[in-house]
Amino acid sequence: MSFGVGIFIIGLIIQITAMNSWVHLMMGRFVAGLGIGNLSVGVPMFQSECSPREIRGAVVATYQLLITFGILVSNILNYGVRSIEDSDASWRIVIGLGIVFSLPLGIGILLVPESPRWLAAHNDWEGARTSMARLRGLKHDPKHPLVERDMKEMHNSLKTENRVGVGSWLECFTGTTADTPKVAYRTFLGIGIHFLQQVSTIPFFSSAVGYRHADLTVRSGLESTTSFTTAQLSSNRLVSKTRSKPSSFLAR
Repeated sequence: MSFGVGIFIIGLIIQITAMNSWVHLMMGRFVAGLGIGNLSVGVPMFQSECSPREIRGAVVATYQLLITFGILVSNILNYGVRSIEDSDASWRIVIGLGIVFSLPLGIGILLVPESPRWLAAHNDWEGARTSMARLRGLKHDPKHPLVERDMKEMHNSLKTENRVGVGSWLECFTGTTADTPKVAYRTFLGIGIHFLQQVSTIPFFSSAVGYRHADLTVRSGLESTTSFTTAQLSSNRLVSKTRSKPSSFLAR
């Protein structure tokens, strides 16, 4: 995950150094997006592999919760730099602070134990036990019943995965057997849900508006940022209502 944070920081630096070219800024967004994509997979996976089953769902849910909290913080920062909105510093500061916020993850992940499941998948069961004990606060008692229980659960899960084997990308559309129902349907349904999320303008609201909120307000002809926000929420509501009916139909 430190790799993902590093890519993200490089992307932010590219954006901060943009001068008069929107392509420069766009490429910075592209590179930062690669880092975010890496972390979007790695963080919840690491959380799920390291958390006790009693709180696993709640721990993984904090990933999305903190993303939402981060959007709130970014908008507060945007509001804080409104006094210098005519200066390039107004958006460079906001983007640059992303480096500060990402460092705790990039450095902190180096200080925590490796995922027990990853170690076990690579046949390092002793290392997996040690890591599991540390994550459970029992590093001096790796034979504790709690550790034994989690190790047994992980062993059974990996045994099942090994018995099933590794699938190919083609199986996302064809299935593993001829009697597997609606495989392509399920795949395209998942893709469609995320596609509709993107075209609902929510990403625009949480990122592009974050860069030049006041400037976009003026260019849109609205009198205040409150009016702009209201218009944006109204459009989101319209798209949400429009897509809800086909989504409900497809989910049947």
